[in-house]
Amino acid sequence: MRPPARHVLGILASALGTFAAFCSSRESSAEPNAAAELRTTVRALERARQLLVVTSAGWSAVPAEMRCYERRDNRSPWVEAFAVGRVVLGKNGLGWGIGLPGARGEDGPVKREGDRKAPAGVFPLVEAFGYASAAEAGITEFPYRHLTDTIEGIDDPSSRHYNRLVDAASVEVRDWTSSEAMRRAGEVYRYGVVVGHNWNQVPHAGSCIFLHIWEAPRLRRRVAPRCRRSRC
Repeated sequence: MRPPARHVLGILASALGTFAAFCSSRESSAEPNAAAELRTTVRALERARQLLVVTSAGWSAVPAEMRCYERRDNRSPWVEAFAVGRVVLGKNGLGWGIGLPGARGEDGPVKREGDRKAPAGVFPLVEAFGYASAAEAGITEFPYRHLTDTIEGIDDPSSRHYNRLVDAASVEVRDWTSSEAMRRAGEVYRYGVVVGHNWNQVPHAGSCIFLHIWEAPRLRRRVAPRCRRSRC
């Protein structure tokens, strides 16, 4: 499938019906047409009740805009739920990732481990995470992981835990040499969401993609899929 007229670069999909779309056009409307154009090839979109539509200038762009939509059911029109927010993508923009069937284009770069690109495509949102406990976070309708000091994101392609968050204290055989301690990342992982890119763990196809806070000097922004580590 080639990118449609609005140059769709990606969509994130949640099992609970929450999606996010990434496009290289800054155009928008009350109906997120980027998602509508993919509906015939990505059937999961038919069940969507929430959409995060992220638009940027192109494959190599880092700044982007995020729009949030919702609807009562799959027959109702989309309504913009919040004001447009500024976000950032991967340091080197976007590349096609491995997600749900039907959304990957034939043209454009392909995401690889360590390329500092965010994945484009259609992906499940796997779980939320944060420094607060589940009770403190108050998240009841979506899987939530409390980040303790022993939670690590594994980016070693040779590990059986590649592209997963694991509690290192509970792993009998530590088979990785590269990872990120999630609680040592400052404020960026105080809350976030795991993106189900490359969930079948294809080696070197990219790992540990999160929606998370981005902190720059004197500025805090919401962020679309991004990796702040040397590898992702």
